[in-house]
Amino acid sequence: MAALYQGTTSVVPQMPQNNARALAPEGCLSDRMDLIKPNGIELVSMPTQLPHTPMEICRFSGSKPGPHLLVLGAVHGNETCGPIAIRQILDALSREEIRIISGRVTFIPVANPDAFTLRQRAAVRDLNRNFGPVAKPAPGADFFVNTLCETMRDCDVLLDIHSFKAQGSPFLYVGPERPTALEPFDLSAEELNFAKALGVQRMVFGWLAAYDRFVTEQEALIKRLGPGKVEQADIARHNFGIGTTEYFRSLGRRYGVTAECGNHLDETAIATAREAILSAMAFLGLTEDTGQNVSCGFAESYRFERIFVREDMEDRLARPFSSFDQVRAGETIGLRKNGTPVVAPADGAVIFSYADTPVGTEWIYFASESQRGCK
Repeated sequence: MAALYQGTTSVVPQMPQNNARALAPEGCLSDRMDLIKPNGIELVSMPTQLPHTPMEICRFSGSKPGPHLLVLGAVHGNETCGPIAIRQILDALSREEIRIISGRVTFIPVANPDAFTLRQRAAVRDLNRNFGPVAKPAPGADFFVNTLCETMRDCDVLLDIHSFKAQGSPFLYVGPERPTALEPFDLSAEELNFAKALGVQRMVFGWLAAYDRFVTEQEALIKRLGPGKVEQADIARHNFGIGTTEYFRSLGRRYGVTAECGNHLDETAIATAREAILSAMAFLGLTEDTGQNVSCGFAESYRFERIFVREDMEDRLARPFSSFDQVRAGETIGLRKNGTPVVAPADGAVIFSYADTPVGTEWIYFASESQRGCK
């Protein structure tokens, strides 16, 4: 098994077996640690649920003023394209194949070390739900969240690298089109231009409003079914929809994008993540122009409309869906236990669907077609 990073005094998370062969170039970062240390590598040790799982923070600065970019990998521990892509870019920085000429960039290759070590989405809790500072942190995830929050306060732009379980093409999560009561965000134009430059041809927006509606519908379901029908761990709250980028935007005068780079096991997700990071740095003027900062618009754009709640284990999908399978308004996408159809409320796509999700949880993600940001 190949180590993602290997320090001389600390044992750090290792790359899952099925992705170890994707590491390139060969060798580990510690082979060139003397070249990278002047740019600032920091091991943040904190109480965790598991032994030997520090969070590694890598900082680079240019000689000219400019924005500060934060790049996160493995907020979910089973999503390895981010750590691998960041590792490749750190290698290139160590060899000066990439040079930071202005501003700053901070990389956190593994934002959730406990979950990464366990090779699962979360250890104690999902870091991308109910994200924000924790006043009395429990060992593990809460300490990681507090470190991330502290780091975010010093940054201007966030790129959070993810992957997903379903089959499908990469896409971006972008913030709201205009300020709302849920998300009073006033840099939507700047964020959209940044997103356009990342080389991903599909984007989705409206997450927080859709999640807020899901929580309301879940609350109504729990009231109808009575106590004990929905597992306590699966009961959501309205603030649970706040993830890394939502929290980052709430700090004011900042923007952030989540890049969903492909299926967990698809090695092309690594290339998508790497190109997104390189394009982000070029667009912000942190690196010399490599031709990767062209902002030309999306081929497809979608607005989140509904996250349908599973009401019974006998609810079933109308058919197996891949990510972003197209559906037309009124088309049946699911069937309730009693045969009542669940229909698409507009022309759009099924973003994700889960045949085995528990009662009361997120079942079908639906988004309508939009022209926002399109070519």
